Amino acid sequence: TVRKGQPLFQVDPRPYRAALAGAEADVASAQSALALAKSDYDRVAGLTGDEAIAASEIDQLRTRVRSATAALAAAQARRRERALDMEFTTVRAPISGRAGRAQVTEGALVSQGEGTLMTRIEQISPVYVSFAQAASEVLKLRRAITGGQVDLDDNDRVEVRLTFSDGTEYPIPGYIDFLAFSVDQETGTVELRAEFPNPEGLLLSGEFVEARIFAGKLTNIIAIPQ
Repeated sequence: TVRKGQPLFQVDPRPYRAALAGAEADVASAQSALALAKSDYDRVAGLTGDEAIAASEIDQLRTRVRSATAALAAAQARRRERALDMEFTTVRAPISGRAGRAQVTEGALVSQGEGTLMTRIEQISPVYVSFAQAASEVLKLRRAITGGQVDLDDNDRVEVRLTFSDGTEYPIPGYIDFLAFSVDQETGTVELRAEFPNPEGLLLSGEFVEARIFAGKLTNIIAIPQ
């Protein structure tokens, strides 16, 4: 079991550390060049009378300051990029869940461009259950809700309960959190998804379960004793 942000793998940081040191040196050099350019410009810009120099030379010094400022900004951007590369040498879990076995061993080559699979993390809780319902049934249910024949719960949620393949029922109900707005033309069904808490880890990724929808309570009906 891993938590979000937990370190999982360490990529050799030495080449990235060297690149970061070079970028920091470039920033220091750019800062010095900018300071010198500003000093030259300030000294000349303050001259008056017989000490004044041509306007073209002042423009050159002003352009030199702008160029040095741009060079410093570029060096700082490269330093941020190298620092980000250095940060990425520690591969952290993007989500909390349960990690599978490592797909790479120590000393293996990993590729940034092709995206080397290092491990898989399955989210434990919550778990999403995807299923399909006949479009005609979904339409009938929506009309019943709109017409007031079915009352939803206080939060206007549609409850779903699960049954495992061995016939036992999952004890915690879930609720539909996604309903597709299109019908699968081949099957005539609408895709739905329900979210379930899974604190004990009973629901496993990829598992087949039976889903039953409890949309709400029927209203204005006659109850006949069995």
